[in-house]
Amino acid sequence: MEQPLVTAILCTYNRESYLREALDSILAQTYPNLEVLVVDDGSSNEAMFRILDEYKGRITVVRRPKNSGTCELPRYEGVERARGKYCAFLDSDDLWAPGKISKQVAFMESHPEIGLCHTYVNVIDGEGRVLKIRHEGRLPPTGNCGKALLENCFISISSIMVRPRVWLDAVDRKNIVHLGMEWDILLRAAVKHDFGLIPEVCAAYRRSSEGVTTSNWKWTPRDVGAMERIWESRVWSHFATRTEMRRLLQEAYLENAGHHHALRRHVHCAYFVMQGLRHGIFNVDLHAVLLKTLVRSVFK
Repeated sequence: MEQPLVTAILCTYNRESYLREALDSILAQTYPNLEVLVVDDGSSNEAMFRILDEYKGRITVVRRPKNSGTCELPRYEGVERARGKYCAFLDSDDLWAPGKISKQVAFMESHPEIGLCHTYVNVIDGEGRVLKIRHEGRLPPTGNCGKALLENCFISISSIMVRPRVWLDAVDRKNIVHLGMEWDILLRAAVKHDFGLIPEVCAAYRRSSEGVTTSNWKWTPRDVGAMERIWESRVWSHFATRTEMRRLLQEAYLENAGHHHALRRHVHCAYFVMQGLRHGIFNVDLHAVLLKTLVRSVFK
């Protein structure tokens, strides 16, 4: 049986620390019919360029002239250039298990109705040590997962295999202007397509200080900025009522407020409370967190 071509898409920007490991994990795949696209998002890192040069003949490098300020635009452009029947993504600090692509191709070939499939991933530290399985036991089974996606973007980018048109049709490239828009794209894809889950660990997600979202306190622990975009776009209306979506927003702001309250970051906590109250002015829990952080800030 002919094995369909799969395009592996790795996007990078001035990152050399884990790039060689990521590329090696792609090239170590047991699946033979693989093209590798590396999309460089306007980098200036000469050490990174030297690493890419080591892989000449095994990878294709696409260099963008200017940094996009996102992860999603270079990834999207990689899908546009892909020749494969399927595309699979790998962030430049993450890793694939050797059998990942083989397992996902077998799944997608036997489930032509599925637009995208994903897997469990290990969370690893900067040294590659396994910390835990991300979202262990909490990923919904194969099927329509749009409503579950509203609560949390539980799909790890480096675990995805997708039919190219599913990704490209989810959003117009001109609308990819924010960092962290994979949640938006996945939700829009879920409107028309079921997602598949392979309930095995097939990739590793690296948690390190070099991550692009590490220093953004507004994304901790929930990306409420993405949730606000989802609210404004009304894509949520395919999966939930207005009341349900407002409740999800309040819960997300409450979680962030509680997180920063515990860390004694009073201003950050108050910010999340006030933003959350826009979606539920009478939310008792938000008012309680605000009161506690005000008391703590006065009597610190």
